[in-house]
Amino acid sequence: MEESLDVGCGSTKRASIGVDINRICKPDVVADAGTLPFRDKTFDRVISVQCLEHLWKPHLIPMEAVMSCLTEFRRVMKRGGVLDLTMPNFAGLSTLIKWLIHRGEGMMGMHGQEGYFLLGSHVDIHQVHHVLFTHKNLKIALKQSGFTNIKFLSTSINSDLLQKIRILIPKTRHDLIRVNATKID
Repeated sequence: MEESLDVGCGSTKRASIGVDINRICKPDVVADAGTLPFRDKTFDRVISVQCLEHLWKPHLIPMEAVMSCLTEFRRVMKRGGVLDLTMPNFAGLSTLIKWLIHRGEGMMGMHGQEGYFLLGSHVDIHQVHHVLFTHKNLKIALKQSGFTNIKFLSTSINSDLLQKIRILIPKTRHDLIRVNATKID
């Protein structure tokens, strides 16, 4: 039986064990993504959906927190284990269009004024985006963390109009990044 871990699961667990820092979500384990309470080489798969962009440690720059987290994911994975990540794409075409229209001044979201909307809705501290990912910086982070066989998968586009011409839009311009990577050693 495959043992899998969903880090930053929120209220929707996608694996055998769900971990989240927010106990209100009622995860199986309340823990920080950068210090997982599991033994080395425990899981066949680690899943993290729209979590890494929220990482923040007061003593680290945001990308250092991401690197620490990726290293921790790798630590708890078995040899040949698969990492499955999904996150917003800062270089997504819909995101860039919204940025041009609103010129970074913000817009009204479902929770009120969002300010720099790419940084999250700011409902609480866990929803702020501290790291903005592109395919390039994510691939670099994964390689530096020791992952191999990095594959970018098809994702979604957050615009009905652009969805109709999706086949013409390269993956690097989709609104979400989804990537699989493997732990070799």
